[in-house]
Amino acid sequence: MEVMSSPENQSSTSRNILYFPLEDDSLPMPVISTVLGNAFFGGHRRPSFIDKAHWIDLPFIYEESFARQLSLKIEKYGLQALVTRHPATLAVLNRLKVSGVLQVEILSTHPQDTQNAQVKKAYEVLESVSALLNLRGDADPMRMITLAALLDGVTGATNMSKLWALHELARQSSDGVVVEIGVMFGRSAAALALGARTCGTCFVGVDTWDNSQAVQNEASNVLLEVASGWNRERMQTFAQHLIAYTGCDHRLLKGTSREAVENLKRTHGDFRVSLLHIDANHDYAKVREDWEIWRPFLNFKHTVIFDDTSWSAGDGPRRLVDEISRSGLYRNCQDFAGSTFFSAP
Repeated sequence: MEVMSSPENQSSTSRNILYFPLEDDSLPMPVISTVLGNAFFGGHRRPSFIDKAHWIDLPFIYEESFARQLSLKIEKYGLQALVTRHPATLAVLNRLKVSGVLQVEILSTHPQDTQNAQVKKAYEVLESVSALLNLRGDADPMRMITLAALLDGVTGATNMSKLWALHELARQSSDGVVVEIGVMFGRSAAALALGARTCGTCFVGVDTWDNSQAVQNEASNVLLEVASGWNRERMQTFAQHLIAYTGCDHRLLKGTSREAVENLKRTHGDFRVSLLHIDANHDYAKVREDWEIWRPFLNFKHTVIFDDTSWSAGDGPRRLVDEISRSGLYRNCQDFAGSTFFSAP
């Protein structure tokens, strides 16, 4: 890393930028090396990866001495711009009447602005999901935002609209167990489990967590390579912890659908399924096998969701869904968020 001369020797005519506050190791090194020429970093604790030549000591922003010290540093080092990731910094600078000296750039959005946008988006999702799937219940956007926040860090392709639909359907599935085939890390499973906990029913997650079983022969070679590269043992362990944290009565069964059904017969006797989410291997034969195995256990009023019926990497789910639609088995069918929802009666 190139080390520039000390702040005291910098010309006040150069366009010097202060990145503030910087008190952790979260700023990527490429960013530091890019802006190092005319940039300083400031705060009340210098990180080890910042050279003293680029550091300006400042009090904690809420201390009384902060305004005076910052004003002195602006004049001493010829600072012309301040860049921050903390929206609260701007409010403090405005209150202390020192921001007029600097061009201030905020690299993040104020938390309230972020939440306002989330609420607006949540209302849109609530309206679309409720109208399409005829869901009942409270339309509280904060509940949706909270669910999104809980699942934001969980790996998975299921978007928030579908997660909310699964969650709400599970909340209304008290007449039988809630089942998901294809758990992986547990993103959609957690949404289902949290819903099942609300109505006091059991969540059952089924997955082989086996790379050889995950191979989809009807998909592209690239997808085959991706599927074979997962550490399924870690994936399974993550899902187990995640679903346990939901507090839902649950069973996570490692194996095929046939093995899972036999297991449930032994432990639950004459069980019934109120909601079935099929999201495992997408080859046509595999999707049909999952469907045929679980179909006899569906209760009179149930919902079945086939994932990825608009999947560009293979048409297995779509072919089966089209066959079921033509059979006249269901009157209520809805394509939504890349999946197909069947509900009975």
